[in-house]
Amino acid sequence: MKRFLALIFCLTFVFLAGCNSGDPTGDWVTTANTEETPVDDTPETDVPTDKLVMREDQVYAADLIDEADTISLAFIGGSLTAAGIEYYPIFPDWPTCRNRWVSDILISYVTDGKGYKRDDRTVKAINVGLSGTNSEYGAVRFMEQVGEVEGFAPDIIFLEFSCNDSWMGADKASLYYEYIIRRCLEFDKIPIIVIMHAPVPVVEGDAAYAGYMAGIAEKDALAAHYGIKTINVYDYLLRQYESENSSLSFSDYIGCGEGGKGYFNENPPGSTERYDVHPNGEGYALYSAAFFEALEADSSSIYSKIKFADVYNTHAPEFVDCTIKYTAASDERISYEGEWTLYDENNPFETDDEKIDMDNGAFKKTDKYYEFFPFSDGMMQTLNSVGASFSFTTSASAVTFPHFSSLAGSYATAYLVNEDGSNGEELGRITVYSIYDDMNYLTSWVNLPDDGEEHTIRFVVDDPTETNYVFRFGYLVERFDKK
Repeated sequence: MKRFLALIFCLTFVFLAGCNSGDPTGDWVTTANTEETPVDDTPETDVPTDKLVMREDQVYAADLIDEADTISLAFIGGSLTAAGIEYYPIFPDWPTCRNRWVSDILISYVTDGKGYKRDDRTVKAINVGLSGTNSEYGAVRFMEQVGEVEGFAPDIIFLEFSCNDSWMGADKASLYYEYIIRRCLEFDKIPIIVIMHAPVPVVEGDAAYAGYMAGIAEKDALAAHYGIKTINVYDYLLRQYESENSSLSFSDYIGCGEGGKGYFNENPPGSTERYDVHPNGEGYALYSAAFFEALEADSSSIYSKIKFADVYNTHAPEFVDCTIKYTAASDERISYEGEWTLYDENNPFETDDEKIDMDNGAFKKTDKYYEFFPFSDGMMQTLNSVGASFSFTTSASAVTFPHFSSLAGSYATAYLVNEDGSNGEELGRITVYSIYDDMNYLTSWVNLPDDGEEHTIRFVVDDPTETNYVFRFGYLVERFDKK
């Protein structure tokens, strides 16, 4: 647990390097010509490209939810969301997991509030929380896992990355949150978004406190810009603490020690943090309690309609309105040269080699193999960087890939591929900067030629010490910037 927490809290992310800038030109609309009306070449409207406008065919979920026969809920976040829900007979197709707040919220929509299932309502739900990830990787996978799921149109989206965003920087997290918000403004049915600020056992003065609180403040400002409700579970817990006039410190009050509430379990002796960042069942119940309190106090603010506002992050309008797509590393569109193998449930790989160091907390050891949870389609891996490369053709503005490498030092250099198949211009490099990048999914982007043409790109894997560190990645990620 100590190493797992260290990985989560020591994530260091490199900002999106060199976003390609576009020169907004707007859409020119002129008046119709008639014999009675002289020609007027002056445009009636010049709509800036960072301005979204509601279409006639769009509806708000907030206008439909009270009478809806089917309500669709989506949960996306880190491990505090990923725990899933406990199994209940009214969710026959839901996996057995352990997340009380998700359970409570789902049950409240399925039942009449007294635990009895309503026969006149169907509830669909997906939970794409992913342990150890922050809003950067959440933005990358949002459309495929939430926005474009066949047969699923979310009415409410619960967005929670407050813990894992703490060490990334509030300004960067704001970009990824805004990307998600603006994609929702393009849906046929515009969903309700509820931003959950999940609590972590930090107090003023702790190393994590400043980053955590800065992230909350920035996300609150972004949410206000778009008219979105935020639920601050940390504040809810703090108000409870203050109202009870407890003689305990806040940390002891929330912990499982003598006199504490038992919301967070204590870590084993020797851990750098006293309390586990993950709450127990009682701690998870605080999330749903905070949500229901806010819903009861002002349901209209919870069920708010996202505003069609101008871009909030004005320094990067091309990013918040870009298109992001990702392709599994095992997909046939990617060609591999050198020694590569597919690592998944059907192709297990185990080793005692210290260079590979697979049993480091990022992997779950099963009876058969090590499961690396972020990559459901498996990973492509090379244990010998000599001659190892992969190629693909794309018209994207920039590319990257979520990866896992056992030690600092391995990297992949991107080249344009010449017509004869040789490596041409060097475009950039994706590097594992430190051991903590084991959980660092998108360390950098490589920008591609800004000409709108298709190019073949080759990533050549290598390491500076020639020790052939293992190199793995799960998806190819392409970013198509708005022009």
